[in-house]
Amino acid sequence: MANKWRTIRHKFARDGNTDFETISSDASAELCVRLLSSPSVQNFSGIKAKLKSSPSEWIEDFLSHAGMEVLFECLRRLSNRKIGIVDAFLQLECVQCIKAVMNSKAGLTCIIEHGEYSRKLVKALDTDNTMIKKQVFELLSALCLYSEQGYQLAIDALENYKMTKGQRYRFSLIVNELKNAEVVPYMSACLAFINTILISTDDFDERVRLRNEFVGLGLLDILTKLRHLDDDDLAVQIDVFEERRLDDDDELMLPEGVNLTSHIDVFHAVFKRVSDKPQGMNLLSILQNFLMIDEESPISDLVWETIEKLVKKAV
Repeated sequence: MANKWRTIRHKFARDGNTDFETISSDASAELCVRLLSSPSVQNFSGIKAKLKSSPSEWIEDFLSHAGMEVLFECLRRLSNRKIGIVDAFLQLECVQCIKAVMNSKAGLTCIIEHGEYSRKLVKALDTDNTMIKKQVFELLSALCLYSEQGYQLAIDALENYKMTKGQRYRFSLIVNELKNAEVVPYMSACLAFINTILISTDDFDERVRLRNEFVGLGLLDILTKLRHLDDDDLAVQIDVFEERRLDDDDELMLPEGVNLTSHIDVFHAVFKRVSDKPQGMNLLSILQNFLMIDEESPISDLVWETIEKLVKKAV
């Protein structure tokens, strides 16, 4: 995939007789922001090179002239177009410019101070371009690792995407991308983002809950299939997920040997405690009501979440 885009890039250069990095080394941040108002491969490539090579003071000047805002506006417009090969390449170059800014502390701070940017970033996933989506997931991972607020913004962006797309689960996007991916480096990026979300979740109960959301969407079956692929980076990400899961599972084991990750074990443990007591009838009534929940209805998700919250408060 990367070779394909390099070939296209060289073709643009031959056809247009264009040097992709003609922006002067002493070009001001203000000038570069103005050039972004005329999206072109030449402008994006030159500005990307400038962003990568400039000191932090120049990046801060770029941001003070609304450079990040202009980049996201460019990304929005490009994402709304009917993607042809030129627009797809422009979109990729735009995302790489955003990545270059986010490689700085000032850039990450800017993203956090403007919460809407993370939502705009996730919207860029509405494309068939695997390279663009890979870059987006890598940027979301960086945001999660940067700070607690960055982590919250990444989760919020997934929640917002779920709502705007009418999806049922907030992590469906990531799991489906991993399941349907055909390029191994992209698989690694998707799984790395999942691992980053879990690693960045400090609260034990919340981390277990989030992992169970992924497992409930079929992640374990997907990982079993991915293990057959011979790729070191992907294998590392799979191992990280499994090792962290096993570590947390060990903490979930009760002294009496009940595996709290097993539905059957937990049920039998609860039933054993109350079966010969009056509370046994309460348990039966609760289970009978559970059978009345229609799993096909989206509202059932809210019902289960409400039950979980009430039980946690009760104990």
